[in-house]
Order: sequence, then structure tokens, then C-alpha cells
Amino acid sequence: VSESQQTQEDRYAFYRSIGSPKFIVAPMVDQSELPYRMLTRRHNADLCYTPMFHAKMFSENPVYRK
Repeated sequence: VSESQQTQEDRYAFYRSIGSPKFIVAPMVDQSELPYRMLTRRHNADLCYTPMFHAKMFSENPVYRK
């Protein structure tokens, strides 16, 4: 088995391990707050990611980390 084929199999195994989601909601910086993600789940999104965070603000601002 080639390395690329093994990587592909590993990715598919992960996809199956999280329930093979069909509808995925991608994160948007400062636009994907919890109420929005809850609404998308209510309308059959199988997987909703949390929004990305600003690494510099996270590392420098204790309030941002809460």
C-alpha cells in the first residue's frame, strides 16, 4: 500500500468515525456564533465547527480566552 493510499484510507476512517456527516457548516471568523450554529443544526447540518479565533488576541488578552 502506497503512502498516499494509506493517507486516503486514514482520512476516510476518520470521516466514518465521526458519523459520515453529509451537511457540514464551515466556520467564518466573527460570523459563526453559537446561536447561528444551533440554528444550522436545527435545519439538519450534521457537523458544525466552532469559529476560528484570533491567535494573537487569544495569547495576549485573558478576556478573549473566556
